Amino acid sequence: MKLKHKDNEWRLGYVFDSGKPVDDVAEMNENQTIIAEHPDSPFNKHSLVTLHTEQGRLTLTNASLTQRATGLQPQLSQTLSRELVRSLMTNFDALLLHSPFQQRKTLLQ
Repeated sequence: MKLKHKDNEWRLGYVFDSGKPVDDVAEMNENQTIIAEHPDSPFNKHSLVTLHTEQGRLTLTNASLTQRATGLQPQLSQTLSRELVRSLMTNFDALLLHSPFQQRKTLLQ
């Protein structure tokens, strides 16, 4: 894939067809395993939390917080201190403990 706003070169990526809704969440188990465990997956190299909203998405990594508005507006990225990232991920881990969803692993390693 090659993202217009982000990439200069083609790279391996993931795609989902919004015209084919998933009827059973179990259908996504293989995709989830690939994303979480495949050595070429960019999503399993460090902790990553993404929050999707109507306005866009926020992504917290081990070093930054990035805000991307819906549409083609440029994204805003801010480098965060290790202490702040750890604090945010600790709070997120606490929320996961009360989640009904099965967890693969904690964010804090």
